Amino acid sequence: SFEASPDSDAGRQALREAAEASLAAGDHEKSVALLRRLRPSDPLYGRYAQIALERQFLAGGKIKEAIEEIPAFAQGNPSAALDADRLLAQANERAKSGDFKRAQETYEKIAADFPNSPAAAEAHFRLGEANLSPGGSPSHEEAAKAAERLQLALAGRLPSGLRAKAHYLLGGYLFKQKDYRAAAAHFDEALSDDSLRAARPVILYLAGVCYEQERKRDEARQRYLDFAAALDDKSIMQDEQVRAALFFQREG
Repeated sequence: SFEASPDSDAGRQALREAAEASLAAGDHEKSVALLRRLRPSDPLYGRYAQIALERQFLAGGKIKEAIEEIPAFAQGNPSAALDADRLLAQANERAKSGDFKRAQETYEKIAADFPNSPAAAEAHFRLGEANLSPGGSPSHEEAAKAAERLQLALAGRLPSGLRAKAHYLLGGYLFKQKDYRAAAAHFDEALSDDSLRAARPVILYLAGVCYEQERKRDEARQRYLDFAAALDDKSIMQDEQVRAALFFQREG
């Protein structure tokens, strides 16, 4: 058994080294047991505690335990605050489990405490997505605030797949506001990424409507035809080609 004492510098160093060795060897339980003997004020306590507990719980598939217990284990050390990425993982897991209130609080914390991080960009995206996803019915004020969140997300280091969805959601918001020029620009940005393959027909159709409203004939025609080609249902495809033809007849 390991008898190093946490009451001396040498003892704490020995505990840290033994915990790190156990962690490297994959013995997470032993690493955690050793770390629990360190004083919370130890400079490396929080970092090793987080890593060890995270690996112990996640290795066993205990996601909720990792989320709830890692912060509590490390809270004695001010320098051991969870970083932005861990907070983001925590918030996303809470959202998936239906704990939307706590997820929102965590996203807000990330955006406030780590404003220039990629995690903050995603936090803004998640906060905006919650109110602007298709099928939602936010108030005018909620929708406007969500749109601001998406703008902040796009101004940050948002991953490409999420950028495409942010453009799609913003385009939808602006479409409802009848700002067709701005909506079309966002729809086209969304279409430039392949990550929204399932939503592509809808985006193409809405972009076509935007360009039709802006009286941009060539752009509208191309979006409608691309929309038709993206569908498997041949009858719908023919209907939309007729719509495009009628539009040009009316405008010609």
